[in-house]
Amino acid sequence: KNAFDTHLAVLKGNEFIQTWDESKIAAGDERYQVIEDKLKQADIILLLVTANLFNSDEIYQQQLQLALQLHEQKSAVVIPILMKSCMWQSSIIGKLPTILPRDRTSLDIQGNENVALTDIISQLEGWCEKIYKRKKRKQ
Repeated sequence: KNAFDTHLAVLKGNEFIQTWDESKIAAGDERYQVIEDKLKQADIILLLVTANLFNSDEIYQQQLQLALQLHEQKSAVVIPILMKSCMWQSSIIGKLPTILPRDRTSLDIQGNENVALTDIISQLEGWCEKIYKRKKRKQ
């Protein structure tokens, strides 16, 4: 995750994206409500895919379902990033049209992680540009 965050810095610096994760929830806040609100505000929802994603009922049954619902409603784009090898293919994630890296090989077994991360960031930049143009047309 740290290497991925480092590579995202280019998109953050260009003000294409703002990142958020649950570590930013303030003490005393209603955890699930904050997460739900942030998901509903997002244009792009990145799923960092590891076996832990499927092992957590809260994430898999609640947060992932909401993200996919938003994706179906075209309120957000859900893009899985295959971080570690796991059985994602037969899950609901496997049905999504965009899964990164493009070769659908998880980052932990890529020959060169930096090359793979650079390609992922390039793909994300393309999505950011599409969303920006779509929002500009609606104005």
